[in-house]
Amino acid sequence: IIHNRGNYAVMNVLAESGKSSVFSGNTTSNINNTDPYGTGYGVFHNSNGTLTFTAEKGGSIIFDDNIAGRLGGAIHSITNDTVSGGGLTLNGADGSLYSFTNNTAGAGGAIYTDSPTTIDVDVIKFEGNKSEVVENAGNPSVPLGSGGALAVGRPQAGTHTGGIVTINANKAEFINNSAEQNGGAIYNAGTMKLNNAYFKGNTAGEEGGAIYNAGNMVVTDSVFEDNVTNGHNA
Repeated sequence: IIHNRGNYAVMNVLAESGKSSVFSGNTTSNINNTDPYGTGYGVFHNSNGTLTFTAEKGGSIIFDDNIAGRLGGAIHSITNDTVSGGGLTLNGADGSLYSFTNNTAGAGGAIYTDSPTTIDVDVIKFEGNKSEVVENAGNPSVPLGSGGALAVGRPQAGTHTGGIVTINANKAEFINNSAEQNGGAIYNAGTMKLNNAYFKGNTAGEEGGAIYNAGNMVVTDSVFEDNVTNGHNA
């Protein structure tokens, strides 16, 4: 829907105090599988650029009911290892809100990233997002059907840096997200730090009802409640 591409591409999305920026009911399909940058990525597709969201005090940024045929129902961000800078940033002042609800993709129901990503917000909520196996989705750096809310890609030699993600929030909620395969809320194949998170009611068809970690991950001051896996590992 919105494509921010190129080493010098810079995009800023702002929710002013007391106002909302809403992205709802958008769909991108994977009709062109021959072009890895062509179709099937989130409402915002950031390729080698710098994409920054800012919610001022009392402002909110909302993504709901978006569908991506491949990766990242709301946001998809990649950075080539030859690019200096770039990546994805979510900023939020005290009293602001980010909400990702009922978004769907092949991996990373709400967000897929294999770029440097910083989420420094007051409150961020991921609820009811899902990842499911889809056909003609190319060869992503995480398995399809993984990361109901968030998928973080692994480094790929000569191509992408891999996701380097920091989530620092006063409250980060992952509620009732689901993955057909692994990581009901989060699938991490990169490097990730997360604090002050609450995981409840997330489900995975295989492993990791709340989180599946295949990379490097540090989680602090977080609560896990009633997360479920149908596979052999919780």
